Amino acid sequence: SSAEPALLLTTVAHAGAGEQGEAERMLARLEEMAARRYVSPTLVAQACTALGRHDEAFVALDRAVTEGALDAVWVDTRPTFAALRADPRYAGIRAALGFDKARRERETGAGLRA
Repeated sequence: SSAEPALLLTTVAHAGAGEQGEAERMLARLEEMAARRYVSPTLVAQACTALGRHDEAFVALDRAVTEGALDAVWVDTRPTFAALRADPRYAGIRAALGFDKARRERETGAGLRA
């Protein structure tokens, strides 16, 4: 539903404004939704990252990869995930999503057909 992305944006906004308590409450609501119905683990990972809960964010990203969450393909473009990119675990997420292979193929022209 559209409630999850809106809740994520609210969580990120509160975290960015330094309103940690409110951001934590929004994350708790998102997690409650996830307990009742499908909520993309990528959304949960973004909220956790915004709150500085990086270990939890990586757990959620691992779940997103395992579950084949469609929105996981956007991790490299989401500004929220910039805080994770220096962590060695991020390279593992990228590799699991096939980003490095796709980049190598673009750079070498491998996989292109005439």
